[in-house]
Amino acid sequence: FIISHNIQQEKLFVACIFENMAVEQDTASVCKMLRQRQKEMFAQKEEHLKQINQLSEELQKLFAKAPKKPRGTVKEIDDEIDALEYKRSTNSLALAEEKEILRQMDALSRAKSQCVEREKHEQTIHEKKAELSSLRDSLSLILASIDELAPVLAKVELADKLKCSTTELKTITLVCPKEKTRHVIGRNGTNVKQIMERTSVAVDVNSDNGEITLTGSQSALDLATREIRRITEAVEEDVQVPAALVGYLTSRRLNAFSEFRDEHPTVFIDVSRNSTTVRLEGLAEDVTQAKEALFAMSIKQESRALTSIEASVVVGKKGVNINKLVDDHTVAIDVENNDDSYTVSVIGKSDNVDAAMASIDELLELNKDVTETVPIEGIVRSILLNNGGEVIKKIQKDVNAKLDEKDGSVFLTVDKTVRSSDDSALLVKARRSALVVALEAVFEAIKEIQDSIVTMQIDPYIAPRLIGKGGANIKKMRTHGDGVLIEIDQSGKVELHGSKEDVASVVQTIQTATDENQVKRIDCDPTSIRLVYRALIREKHQEINSTLSGCDLDEETLQIVLRGTLEQMKTIEQMIAEFMSKNYIQEVEYAPENENALLTGGKSCFVNKIAEELNID
Repeated sequence: FIISHNIQQEKLFVACIFENMAVEQDTASVCKMLRQRQKEMFAQKEEHLKQINQLSEELQKLFAKAPKKPRGTVKEIDDEIDALEYKRSTNSLALAEEKEILRQMDALSRAKSQCVEREKHEQTIHEKKAELSSLRDSLSLILASIDELAPVLAKVELADKLKCSTTELKTITLVCPKEKTRHVIGRNGTNVKQIMERTSVAVDVNSDNGEITLTGSQSALDLATREIRRITEAVEEDVQVPAALVGYLTSRRLNAFSEFRDEHPTVFIDVSRNSTTVRLEGLAEDVTQAKEALFAMSIKQESRALTSIEASVVVGKKGVNINKLVDDHTVAIDVENNDDSYTVSVIGKSDNVDAAMASIDELLELNKDVTETVPIEGIVRSILLNNGGEVIKKIQKDVNAKLDEKDGSVFLTVDKTVRSSDDSALLVKARRSALVVALEAVFEAIKEIQDSIVTMQIDPYIAPRLIGKGGANIKKMRTHGDGVLIEIDQSGKVELHGSKEDVASVVQTIQTATDENQVKRIDCDPTSIRLVYRALIREKHQEINSTLSGCDLDEETLQIVLRGTLEQMKTIEQMIAEFMSKNYIQEVEYAPENENALLTGGKSCFVNKIAEELNID
């Protein structure tokens, strides 16, 4: 197309467009053609504006550089020059007078040049003004053409959008109560968008006066009119519902309200957290369906009291636990703090609430702190508590490093209520969910300690001598090197823990002590052992004490126990054997009623007489 600045020609062009559309019914191609023409006209407009701005700048410069206005016109100046020339040529003049005339003629010539220059400058300005005026007139025609084309293009675009021809486009206006316009518009324009999509009608709602303007084909207008009247003829109903249902619908963590509205798009639904009333607005049958759906939801609420620790467990770090419960069971969960007491409330469908409460109980059980007792040996107890509990602290740190952050921390302590070194216990305090992992790590650490313990066996009889009076000997041995932990039980079991070199040194010391305190047990008649032992000590105590480290009677085994070197014990053992062979002892029972008969008479009593006659004691 050739761009025309004649509005009459532009109108002929638009008429031609509509004539073609009536025949071809091709609004898409017409839209494309009109947009191209509009684009070209806008380009013409910009070009004209550019030229007008350029000419305006040039005129401003011409005005600024305009020559001064001379004292007369070119003709007047020529007349003056001719008069002076005539005077000079027809009269006899003095030299000074002739020079003055020539000076005046020269000045007039310069003035004439200035006058000619100014006339040319003014002519240039006049031409520029004429050109500027022509451009402005042309721009006005272009703008008028653009204005003429804009509504045509808008109409064709609307027809293309509504899938009809421009000849079919009609506009009607409906009037509805102002309070109903918001229902026509819908939430975020949902309803009006759906009407336009379903009916292919352009809809403009004026909420101020209740007017609804519709544009489209007649069939589309009829369909849209029916749709709008369905909305404007809607009913309103306030429905009383249980508080639990309101809490479920208004929960911030659920999409229950949004989902319910999506299920009933033709009904306007309003609910507040602080009320048990739900407002429904829409066609009567739609409102009835939404109302029935509300009561069919079977929502219930359950609550339980919590301690502050339990409340923090249910919520979880940054709400991770409570959010998971909401997502897993599709329920609303709220933890409230009222005067230092906590309550968790669960709202939702009956089965979901039951499942959520069960999950909360399980979560609390798993996060409950429990204490497990791990039996440990006395030597292990000493190792754990040595150097200010350095070992137990390290084990606790290592165990916690193996746990997830959500499992909390594990605390290890030695049971201080158990006093016996042979019967000690390590207390493992942790959340139930972390207990298995914690115990595995603790058992592994305890096993490492047990593997590092060196064990010896000595005769239990010399254990007290090895310990020494007040523990003097064992205290001395514990000072070897960096310190060695030593435990000796009643069975003669010796346990050592320390560096390899220090333990070896203590083992050598114990071995030396045991070599010097070898034990020999001598069996005797249990019925007479006490008498034999007393007689032996009474008669041979000096010889025994000078030879052995000790000679005692083991009251448990009823044996004579010798302590010393092997050579020393061999000598004393022979001496005891000889003594026992010469000092046979036998106890004879007598009836109590015979005691007086046996002992009466002092030195001449029956017992003494028998002893003297038989040479026995």
